[in-house]
Amino acid sequence: MKVGIEHLRRHGVYFYFHEGKTTFFSHAALALAAGLARRGFPLYSNILSPTFTNRSIHAVGECVYIFAISVVSPELVKIVEAYPTPHKLILCMADNVNDLFPESDILCLVSHENRFLKITGNRYPWPFGLSAETERRTRAIPQGPARRPVLLRNFRPSLSQGLRHALDLSFVPLLERHFTVDRNLSPSTGNLQESDHFQEEHFARLESSLGCLAYGGDFFVDYTKSPYFRNMRAKFANFRFEKEPVVLRWDSFRFWESLAAGCLTFHLDMEKYGFHLPDRPEGWRHYIPIDLEDPVGCLNRLLEEKPRWAEIRENGREWALARYGVDGVAERFLHLLSGEKGGNRCD
Repeated sequence: MKVGIEHLRRHGVYFYFHEGKTTFFSHAALALAAGLARRGFPLYSNILSPTFTNRSIHAVGECVYIFAISVVSPELVKIVEAYPTPHKLILCMADNVNDLFPESDILCLVSHENRFLKITGNRYPWPFGLSAETERRTRAIPQGPARRPVLLRNFRPSLSQGLRHALDLSFVPLLERHFTVDRNLSPSTGNLQESDHFQEEHFARLESSLGCLAYGGDFFVDYTKSPYFRNMRAKFANFRFEKEPVVLRWDSFRFWESLAAGCLTFHLDMEKYGFHLPDRPEGWRHYIPIDLEDPVGCLNRLLEEKPRWAEIRENGREWALARYGVDGVAERFLHLLSGEKGGNRCD
């Protein structure tokens, strides 16, 4: 699909949220919409929101249609495939995005991509990035050197997060010899006012802390090598492993919020473990890369780099806001659709 800027200005972009509301997994779609709105593109949707003109999906015409998929299911993919327009794409940041196998001509903007797992289809890596709200909350954060020597480890218990458990056993105990690791969890709630209070507390903790453990992910292997999983062979025909195990579900809100808040941000070494982004941060320049083979070496280098901690923090903050703030995301999307140089930059 190739669509020019003038076509978008004339006909606009339609965001379809299949649950009829903005959900937890609609973050990437809403961030993209915020960037496009700043550029004055007409935006439509099936949800009620100040960002969009609310219209039925069948009443818009020549729009580019973005189907924001929250949970991958064959039934939903068939709906997208059958929708009668050539100007459609899928945006998916679901945990099970590796189960997304639409027709090969449908462009899929997908999170959690890994270079060591080739998946059939027309896939383009699309990280979570920053929302307009996160930009607003973090732009005012002072970036002075004085922060508590505290590292946040505020992960809630979650399914399919084997990487966090592995590092709890191998890396976090090493950090605790030199830093205070804050494991406190803020209460979550569905109340909107309390939710806003929770967000304020969350960003206040980021603002006052030296760093944040911001990794996530789970390990994935070719299960069909075992006779007990023969029934999975049809699904696994869509995969080609170049290395095992592969780390999937690695992207997170916490990673981008930590960068934008100016924290030392810890994640696996993105280059070594194959994390696929259009524009990848550099370890020891923008974030602290963890090597599962050498956690002690990672800690030692972290301590050696103490004179550069403020520099790394600021580099990461500037990089995240410039490359994956709503303006950077919108620019990447426009280049990608038009086929111009910049849209296809992908490590």
